[in-house]
Amino acid sequence: MAYLGVLLLLAGCGLGEALSAGDGQRTWVDLTPAALIGMWRSDRGDTIEFTADGEFFGDDVKYMFADSDLASNLDLSQDRATGSGRWHLTTPLGNPNGKHAFVGLSFDVVANQPSRVEIDKLLARRNDDSIELGYNVGDPDLNDVVSYLRCDNSCPHVAPSRPSLGVPTAAGRGQLIGVWRDQHGARLALNADGSYTAEDLRFAYVGAEKLLPYGISLEGALSSEGTWSMKPPPHDPFGPATTTVLAIGKIAGKPSFGTRPLGIYADGQDLVLATFSSNPEVIEQHTFRRIR
Repeated sequence: MAYLGVLLLLAGCGLGEALSAGDGQRTWVDLTPAALIGMWRSDRGDTIEFTADGEFFGDDVKYMFADSDLASNLDLSQDRATGSGRWHLTTPLGNPNGKHAFVGLSFDVVANQPSRVEIDKLLARRNDDSIELGYNVGDPDLNDVVSYLRCDNSCPHVAPSRPSLGVPTAAGRGQLIGVWRDQHGARLALNADGSYTAEDLRFAYVGAEKLLPYGISLEGALSSEGTWSMKPPPHDPFGPATTTVLAIGKIAGKPSFGTRPLGIYADGQDLVLATFSSNPEVIEQHTFRRIR
């Protein structure tokens, strides 16, 4: 489930040589969510927290971007650059039946700036009795690996405390059909035939403006149409369908592409559809409530 496609994909191909067992002591781990959730500290001193609801927060991910093409689109001048988004487990490229040894990071904020980018280079290996997450920096032949170990009791939490939107829930399809309105009054209609229409879908392109059709900008409201479906979240692909996914067909009357998930939450007796934002102070979170 991708955010509108990806501006930059830093994938795990070639890491088999750079992060392989080598000395016979390290082997790839078939990672589970339970084994990943928690705090991890690297040999550089930075920390990443993986939460049970599929989010991650890093207090310094600058090294992941400094040597990439994305650096020219971000201000990485600060000494440390935080980064956050959603995580998922994945297998090596070309081997869908392999071990879930890679942790995919779907960033939406880097260095306090909107940035939609996926990185699939964090590899889980067993090192003696511990699990180690390794990130290969730059050319794999250089074997420059940043290694993370769990530090649950010795690391301060990185994930922020935020007001709850409610309980993630797998609502019935009939409960979602209808017209919804966000806090700005923009309407989203989820139709019984699986189509949707939206009065303003600008939020789907924040940090991904280059994916807008030619001649379209974020200056004004962007109407949209396409299809919708219900799916599990990326971090729990075999779990309940707690997201509504918009598959974009047109934006401002022009053909477009990509998907945008909305979380489904039960807020008392009411349902809420919410856009994802790991940092609402950087990327506004839109919450939709049903009006009919």
